[in-house]
Amino acid sequence: MKYIMKALKRLFIVIILPITVITSKPSAASESEAAAKLYINHGRINLFGLVHQQYYNKLGNEKESSFISKRARLGAKGKLNEYAEINIMAEFAGSPMLLDCIFKLTPSKNISFSIGQYKPPFGTDFLVSSTALPFVNSTKAKGIGTDRDIGMSMTVNNKFSENLEVKFDAGIFNGSGINTDDLNTNKNFISRLEIGLADMFTIAPNLIVGKTNEVDSLKEELSSYGGSISCWYRGK
Repeated sequence: MKYIMKALKRLFIVIILPITVITSKPSAASESEAAAKLYINHGRINLFGLVHQQYYNKLGNEKESSFISKRARLGAKGKLNEYAEINIMAEFAGSPMLLDCIFKLTPSKNISFSIGQYKPPFGTDFLVSSTALPFVNSTKAKGIGTDRDIGMSMTVNNKFSENLEVKFDAGIFNGSGINTDDLNTNKNFISRLEIGLADMFTIAPNLIVGKTNEVDSLKEELSSYGGSISCWYRGK
């Protein structure tokens, strides 16, 4: 603990402000965005932070403008030993709340198990980290499907060749959402398959089978599925 406190005392933030101004027709929004990322390593535990600040200006008859703290996140992650690692992250923009609290066990290089509160393996846009977003605001597709939830999952990943890599995630979750109690005895099964081809294409079908988060007498069955095809080139 004393090492973490010493690291925090030496903590400083370098803010890089990439400004993007978007102009559009009346009633649209013009935004300037700022992102600051900080990573501090001490031993095997990494302290990290993320800040997304936004200025919003609405054009048209009803004019509005304001500065918004979109995200202000702090966390710690790292390896406890050769097989176990943790990841904890909290959000401080608006009402403070816990986002991620994950314990991960990796008995072999191809298999890992996770338990805690985190993003279930569903939806390509949903699984993109906020640190990887090109803009402060997420895509509409990120809100489709699910949210952070409490549960456990298994990941199997194997690269068979230079042209074929397969990753399969499957887990059981409460289905109640972030920081929320489960109100019935059922659980949701969520899975995702990623097939990487030629180091350029990724085909990813997703599936949710479960129930709504209501008491047993009022719960309703639900199922949701989707998929994506991504294309990129990673030069050597």
